[in-house]
Amino acid sequence: PICGIIISWTMFAAPVPAVLKARKQGELGDVNPLPYPAQCGNCAAWLTYALLVGNPFIIAPNVLGLALGLFFTYTGLALTKGAQKAQLLKSFCTYAIVIVSAI
Repeated sequence: PICGIIISWTMFAAPVPAVLKARKQGELGDVNPLPYPAQCGNCAAWLTYALLVGNPFIIAPNVLGLALGLFFTYTGLALTKGAQKAQLLKSFCTYAIVIVSAI
């Protein structure tokens, strides 16, 4: 289980350098922000399940994944305009509604 946590943390943290670079430059460049709301939804769903069953090996990676997903999504929203921003916000809101409805 510990190896799984480390692998998950590594996977969720992989976009950090690219996102920080985009924030510093004030533009997304090659960064595609559309997967980040999916990361939020995925981690929120797994975190909800993990809290219900009390499994710390599922909680640990998904807390970090959700926090990073929110940071990445916020960065994407801050650096996009027009249709891309609307699409990103719609995607994030859809995941949020589904997760909240499931609870």
